[in-house]
Amino acid sequence: KAWALGNLTAQSRMSVLRALFLRTLLKPTAFMKAKLDEVRRTRAYLPDPMVVIHIRRTDKGKDGAPLMKQEKASDPKQTLFIIQRLLASAERLSQKAFGSIFVISDNPYILMDKEVPEILSTGTLEKAVVLMSRAGVDVVDIEKLAKGGHYSLPLAIRREMNANLTAEMLWAGERASYVIGNGRSGVSQALAQLIGARLRIDPNYVSLFEDDTTTFWKKLHIRLG
Repeated sequence: KAWALGNLTAQSRMSVLRALFLRTLLKPTAFMKAKLDEVRRTRAYLPDPMVVIHIRRTDKGKDGAPLMKQEKASDPKQTLFIIQRLLASAERLSQKAFGSIFVISDNPYILMDKEVPEILSTGTLEKAVVLMSRAGVDVVDIEKLAKGGHYSLPLAIRREMNANLTAEMLWAGERASYVIGNGRSGVSQALAQLIGARLRIDPNYVSLFEDDTTTFWKKLHIRLG
């Protein structure tokens, strides 16, 4: 089924084309397919509509990436409360309640904080089911990760965590109707493009980014699929 590209602005056409290219080019290997199948099997019960939340890790600054104020702190509460407000606004303006929230993150402070699911769930109209990422939990001691950072891990462990994170990202692209993330992150951008390509809509209209202070409010009127 063709996209009605002629009805879109030049910016939206470019966003649509990027989304289509990503979906076409991002073909998982046999190794990744096995990981993706495992994620599909263990996450299938989550009710729709589902929003995926990507929370960027806090030690990205070590590889030269710029960080927001809340990313520099070991306490993730500031980021969580920003996302909580975005969840509430998205539901109110779209007039539809989220059934579930899937949190993708290899941020150790997020993974260790037992209050994260409750904080996010209370940001939704009907207290959506919250499932946390397993990308790092299954392969590394999270408390050690928090002390030493990702770059203190052996290369093989980092590769395994990245593979797990990628499998969760691909699955969320198949299931989620919306993404709330960080515009500086390739994972958040890829999630928006995968969801947009699947729903045949400009990815900008299925995404909110905590670091976007200028454009996200005009996106929120889009109804969730």
